[in-house]
Amino acid sequence: MTRKQRRLALISSALAVLGVAAGLVLFAFQDSIVFFYGPTELAEKNVAPGTRVRIGGLVQEAASSAARTRPWSSRSPTPTRW
Repeated sequence: MTRKQRRLALISSALAVLGVAAGLVLFAFQDSIVFFYGPTELAEKNVAPGTRVRIGGLVQEAASSAARTRPWSSRSPTPTRW
């Protein structure tokens, strides 16, 4: 085997191992890679009590009492109308 063939075999096997590792990681994170769940998605899933999840979605105007008392607590990228 020449040096060029050995180098090609080493690089291709390293890429194959890296591909398998990436596939296993993505398969493990298959359901938990979502940034947040909407209220309907959360109701459809049977989430065990004590599991930490992020809930997101639309909030009706003036529905949150914390937004009225602490305007700095909003992490919304859009400005809040008071």
